[in-house]
Amino acid sequence: MSQALAGPLPAFGQLAMRHRLTLVVAGAGWGKSAMLRGLTATAPSIEVRRPVSGWTPFALAHALVDGIAEHTHRAVTGDLPAYPTPDSPDHRDQIAALATTVCAVATSVPDDTLVVLDDVDLTDDDPLVLFLEPLILGLPAKVHLVIACRTQPNLRIARLRAAGEVA
Repeated sequence: MSQALAGPLPAFGQLAMRHRLTLVVAGAGWGKSAMLRGLTATAPSIEVRRPVSGWTPFALAHALVDGIAEHTHRAVTGDLPAYPTPDSPDHRDQIAALATTVCAVATSVPDDTLVVLDDVDLTDDDPLVLFLEPLILGLPAKVHLVIACRTQPNLRIARLRAAGEVA
């Protein structure tokens, strides 16, 4: 995570700050992670790394809330919905509630900030898709999501694309 740094942002950082969502899609070994590390070193950002066990909506929601708390230097209010056990099946309404809670917590971010998610490879039936869609649509305008993945994710973001909100 980085705080506001002196000097102008590189072109990619400027691009990401002008869009609600920036997708970085390239195959393995093309330098996505290195580019993102450079970006987080030059822009106010919250970086969430993929857990060893992989992404789940619950794990990502907790990581985002923790990252926002660290970035804002404040205790974050708002509890995440209960999750009975780590191996419980994901429920559509619970996943949407997680995203809504993260969006509410993100309103505490005071200035334009990038939220960087690396290594987010999704399949069509991945429950993380059900989390990311409401998250992308519900984040405050000053929070800009950057997602790096190996293949184009199948997210329903046509309205955002049409509005020029996706880079």
